[in-house]
Amino acid sequence: MEPWAALDWETIKSFLWIGYDTRWAGGKKRAEECINDGVYGDVLAVFESFSHLIWDLMQDKKITVTDNTPFPRPPEIGKVHNNLFLCLQGYSEHFNESFSQRMEAWQQVGKCLEGNGFNKADNQNAICKAVYDALTNFVSKAWNSSNALIIAKAHSDMRYNVENGGFSKRGSANIPALEFSPQMWLVNFDSGDTEAVRTVKTQRGVRAIFKLAAAEIPPQPPPR
Repeated sequence: MEPWAALDWETIKSFLWIGYDTRWAGGKKRAEECINDGVYGDVLAVFESFSHLIWDLMQDKKITVTDNTPFPRPPEIGKVHNNLFLCLQGYSEHFNESFSQRMEAWQQVGKCLEGNGFNKADNQNAICKAVYDALTNFVSKAWNSSNALIIAKAHSDMRYNVENGGFSKRGSANIPALEFSPQMWLVNFDSGDTEAVRTVKTQRGVRAIFKLAAAEIPPQPPPR
C-alpha cells in the first residue's frame, strides 16, 4: 500500500483537469461538505472544492502562497484564494467545449499555480497530505456500515437515495451495472474488522480513488 506521499503534485493537477466543477465550490458551507463528506458519493468533490481547501490551509498557516497572478487585484469572493477560484471557475465554464478552448482556460489555472508559490515543495507536500487526509476521511466514514461504494465519476444523473440506501438514477431503485461509470471500487468493511484491518481497507480505497480518477485520460496531458 503506497503512503500518502504517493499522491504527488502532478496527480493533484490531473484530478483538477478531470473533475473540477464549480457547482460544488460556490460557497463555503458546500465546499466544507465536499471536502469532508464528498457529494452524492463523488470523491472528486474534494478536488472540486480545491480553492476552499487551499484557503483553509492558508488560514491554518500550513501553506504560504500569494495571490497576485494572473490577475493583480481580483474581486473579493468571500475569503477564498481569489485568483485560484477565478481561474478554476473560468476553467469549469469551458470544461465541455473543444480541447483547445479547455486548454486555453487551463493555462490560466497553470499560471496561478506556478506564480503564487505553489511551486514550493513545502506547500505542495502540505496540500498533497491535506487531500489524502480528506479522501481517507471520506472512505473511513463507511466503517459503521457493511461496505463503501467509491465512485470517482458516476453517471451525471446519479444520486444517493436514502430510502433504498443506494445509488440510483432518476429515482429508480436499481441501476444496471452497464449504466454505471466503470470508475467504481467496492470496499468491504465488516463489523468484526480490527482497527488495523479497517485502516488497511481505507488505504486501499484511497489508492483505488487515484487509479479510478486517473483512468479518464484527456486527449493530451495538461501542461506541466
